[in-house]
Amino acid sequence: MPNDGFNIRMIKLQANVSWRAIICTFLLFSIAACDSDDDEQPAAAASLEDSTVRIINAIPDAPTLSLIVNDEDSGSAPFGQASNGFSSSDGGTVTLSVVYNTADGVTENFLDNLSVPIGNGREIYILLTGTFASPITSLIDNPVFAVDSSGSVANATSLNVQFGNSVNDGQAVDIYLTQTDAVLATSAPAATLSFDGVSTLENFSAASDYRIRITAVGSTDVLYDSGTITLSAIRNQIFMLVDYFGPGDAPFRVISISNGVASTIDGEELPSELRVANFITNTSSVDFYFNDTNDTPEFTAVNFGEFTSYVNFAVGEMSINITPNGENTNFLYEQNLTLIAGESRTLVLAGDPTSDNGVSGRVISDSDRPIATQLQLKFIHASAESGTIDFYVLEPSEVLSADTTPAVADVRLLSNANIPVALGTYDLIATINGETTILAGPTRISVDVGIYSIILSDSPNGGTPFTISVLEESFD
Repeated sequence: MPNDGFNIRMIKLQANVSWRAIICTFLLFSIAACDSDDDEQPAAAASLEDSTVRIINAIPDAPTLSLIVNDEDSGSAPFGQASNGFSSSDGGTVTLSVVYNTADGVTENFLDNLSVPIGNGREIYILLTGTFASPITSLIDNPVFAVDSSGSVANATSLNVQFGNSVNDGQAVDIYLTQTDAVLATSAPAATLSFDGVSTLENFSAASDYRIRITAVGSTDVLYDSGTITLSAIRNQIFMLVDYFGPGDAPFRVISISNGVASTIDGEELPSELRVANFITNTSSVDFYFNDTNDTPEFTAVNFGEFTSYVNFAVGEMSINITPNGENTNFLYEQNLTLIAGESRTLVLAGDPTSDNGVSGRVISDSDRPIATQLQLKFIHASAESGTIDFYVLEPSEVLSADTTPAVADVRLLSNANIPVALGTYDLIATINGETTILAGPTRISVDVGIYSIILSDSPNGGTPFTISVLEESFD
């Protein structure tokens, strides 16, 4: 398919960076997206559109990164996301920085003094790949689609599509963008990319029956399948391969980026996985049934305080029923759940089935993605009888007082929070909300590489003593 004169040129620079403060000074040179085909460019774009600069955070071990322009935060991007942007109609160049927050909340430079061209009517992304310790920075500079005097896209029947490959240590791949039922053996790849490659813009007709399939170069064995997708005439569309940390064996997943918004693809052929955590009191053990209680339970005789292993399930609707062990008609808890492709989740159950409030449940999203600048404590409040609490993460020498700031305040039953911490040893304490009255702890924890689930629970028979337990999650 023709590219209608649109193309990009990539400038890549690599810098070694330190653990706490990364300062990388370089120039991102002006990149023309029209070259010798200026007569084919939409003439209205420059006069009707500002230029916008955003970052794409495709560094798999990076924390959330923020774009700083003129000492102001112009937007943040967690891994696999694009930031909000800095917009200007002035042309010329803009100098910006990228920063991050440490585990203790200090803002540090990641990349500094980036000089980026912002000619009129440009859509510019600073693509961040590589690793946190050794980032690679590329500039994607595209013309904005032409718009009419009302601000609507002038060409309402087509769009420009490009692909990027940010997967670390990944193989070169063929990327097919075809109609849903097209046979790969008789189809031509839309792009062939190695790590950190970005294709030129290609023009496609807007339609609802497209499909992305990705293979090793020269192979028709599918490594990734998007399922059926829709291409809408909404300016430029980027499909970016990123490192994948979810269930299943997929070597990567694809992020859709359009007009600064990044999202996963709804129909991706990736599994979903689920585990359960039992903090139901006054019940010796429980069974977990998925969909049909006349079948064998998925998890049998799960004891108090136990996390099951993860199990892969097909994406879609599922009903969950919890019963005492061996009593498939005595329901303690029921919930309908939608399983989402590529997600790992935990269903946490807490409460006393003999009490007025009964048993409560909540599904919590999990992640095993390591972050270079911090370790992660995932706090879960699973104590039905302790009420609303404050949770503290203290240095071993730190004394709890009325002036001490909790890591998480005003925490209610089955609420959860991710708490970033640096490598070290800590004391974990739960108190009555707004008071220094200790309900549980101090429980000492030494954190190393990994993610730690921290659970506040009742005793197995309900009520006191309340307990803080620690589950060190392992990476696959």
